[in-house]
Amino acid sequence: MINNYAKILKHCSEVLFLPSGWIGVLLVAATFVRPTVGVAGVVAVAAAWLFAKVVGFDKVFAAHGFYVFNPLLVGCSVGYVFALSLPLFVLAALSGVLTVVVCLLCARMMQSAGGFPVLSVPFVVVSSTVHLAAGRYSSLAKHGGFESLTPVLDNVLPASVTGFAQSLGAVFFMPEVVVGLFLAAVLLFYSRVLFGLAVWGYAVGCLTRAVWVGSAAAFADPNAFNLILISIALGGVFLSPSWRSYTIAAFGAAMGAVVLDCAIAWGQPFSLPPYALPFNAVVLCVLFGFGWAGVGGLNLSPAATPEATIMRDVLARKRFAGNVRGIHLPFAGLWAVWQAFDGPWTHKGLWRYAYDFVITDVDGNTHANAGSELEDYYCFRKPVLSPVGGTVIRVVNHLPDCPVGQTDTENNWGNSVVIADSRGFFVALSHFAEGSIRVREGDAVKRGAVLGLCGNSGYSPQPHIHMQVQLVATLGAETVPFSFVAIKQEGAFHAAGLPEVAEIIEPTWPNERLTATTSYHLDQKLRYTFARPGRRDRQVTLTVKMALDGSFYFESDRGGRLYFGKQGDTFYHYAVEGDDEVLSKMMLALPRLPLSAAPVLRWEDFVPTTCAARTRSSKALVELATAFIPDCVATRVQQTAVSSLSFATQISGNWFCRAQTINTYISPSLGIVCIEGDDWQLTRSSDESSETRVTEESNVPMNEELNPVLEIEVAGAGVPTNVAANVLDPQVNVGR
Repeated sequence: MINNYAKILKHCSEVLFLPSGWIGVLLVAATFVRPTVGVAGVVAVAAAWLFAKVVGFDKVFAAHGFYVFNPLLVGCSVGYVFALSLPLFVLAALSGVLTVVVCLLCARMMQSAGGFPVLSVPFVVVSSTVHLAAGRYSSLAKHGGFESLTPVLDNVLPASVTGFAQSLGAVFFMPEVVVGLFLAAVLLFYSRVLFGLAVWGYAVGCLTRAVWVGSAAAFADPNAFNLILISIALGGVFLSPSWRSYTIAAFGAAMGAVVLDCAIAWGQPFSLPPYALPFNAVVLCVLFGFGWAGVGGLNLSPAATPEATIMRDVLARKRFAGNVRGIHLPFAGLWAVWQAFDGPWTHKGLWRYAYDFVITDVDGNTHANAGSELEDYYCFRKPVLSPVGGTVIRVVNHLPDCPVGQTDTENNWGNSVVIADSRGFFVALSHFAEGSIRVREGDAVKRGAVLGLCGNSGYSPQPHIHMQVQLVATLGAETVPFSFVAIKQEGAFHAAGLPEVAEIIEPTWPNERLTATTSYHLDQKLRYTFARPGRRDRQVTLTVKMALDGSFYFESDRGGRLYFGKQGDTFYHYAVEGDDEVLSKMMLALPRLPLSAAPVLRWEDFVPTTCAARTRSSKALVELATAFIPDCVATRVQQTAVSSLSFATQISGNWFCRAQTINTYISPSLGIVCIEGDDWQLTRSSDESSETRVTEESNVPMNEELNPVLEIEVAGAGVPTNVAANVLDPQVNVGR
């Protein structure tokens, strides 16, 4: 129950797009500057909550902010217009209940339309309805008007500052300079981007209105809060914050100025205020338009602040670039890319998204001898492996291999296998050797299963593997983009990507020990000791938990979260929430870990600059610069597998963070047992630490069961022996 009340208070702050409990308390308290406004607002929310509890959706009510802040705004609007009385309480309570019903309707409509936000549409509908109906209620007495709480301050400040403050305060029906300045300070403290967008929207919108109504009148109208909210919503919340979104926010504020004057003119005969109609109309029109037109940049799941959204988007772009329909390579060992997307020969038009692979020798030749016979080609009759797990739905296995230099133009794809992936797409592999396919239609296959042997059937001038991804099962259908995962190239691991033509690549295979070590179960507790010179050791307990969206995270005893997970044979630390130094250190130490990691394997990644910042002032500077230089939120790191279970992470130095090296040591039975920075150490503590010791020779935590050697088999390809025993011809790999 107490948790639900805390959520309700937190949702009150979402009127200004600030999901914070303490800000919600402050904002509700601010409404009591005019007691009637505050009391009516609280009565409306209380009635709405009671109604939700009676009908049985109180958990949903507490989980979604629009069910809370819309009744709050409706109640405040009633308290702003009418004097304190018993009829006012009744009207506020009924208005709150009606708002919940309208919220339910709007939520269903927005969900059906594509998950767009409800915003304050219910508030506009119910407040307008109540305002028009109240004209017939003689028992309700209207206010005689409110006097300014700070008349001296109003006269001292410039008109633009006074107008901005009054407009910001009007969001909560408190068009007072002192309230507006308080809200501005809250915005500035919580998010510099939101504060800047508030000023930006007010300035652009009022200057636009000044063209028609005169500068003084434009800047003195508290209804300009619509322009502020439009700018905030478009510039920093529902569009990914960038120079592009800031420009769209300016156009939105300018359009909002026109819609605002239209709403004022439309409601004037009924003495009906515009409320937040311009804000809702402009924002929803832009979001609907962008969504239906497929314009990029929509952010219908915003983070807590625009700064956090920028960090999330930039890091995702840098860390997971090309990770679209990720599939594995269809072979083992070293192969070369013969033709990639938009290839010069056959990968064009509907079939542009495809890859061809061959095996080459040290001189780049695909064959030995003269290359006149199929057997001269290094890849001929080498195993073709399933790049995904799925169901075989189409097999063609009877077509003959074409002699070198000749092609079968009637059966372009030759002998082929089409596999249905559970993620909603199909993978087609073509040009198998005649009669070599080992699977049948309807078979379930795992990644790495042998499908058949590489051949030269169909439209194929020389033996090779052709692979494409499509959305329908038909052989030769239109192709769609995809990417490869878990690739090794010249000793470097790439979690995802698209190799270039002529590049020599090989797949990696997850090691069972690393896979098991990085598998955590719910409610598992990990205890560490965090030691720093000259400071008292801190005992840290991390608990494995699951978020509502199914993602897993470590929760520290200080309330911070470190999200983690696996994808594409790689273990990731995704993101840090909260202000816990230990979680930030863990993020820096091991942002990603290939589950195929073996000595000298290297890879790179990016970490949040705020985690690596030199000082708190450096961190604040990063957050300030985020709005204008988004890339500054990500810092590049280089990682190396020193041994099978020890890893070094080198953090690049820049203006905001210093260069440093962090070493991580893993035990097969305990997971991460030690992380060492330049001047700090995090070690498994309590009874767990007694199982580890540090050898004098290497200073690396070891125990009796921790002398790992990765199980590399099949000519160094790292392929389990049950896949194929003759994947590679040894002579092909000489010099690689």
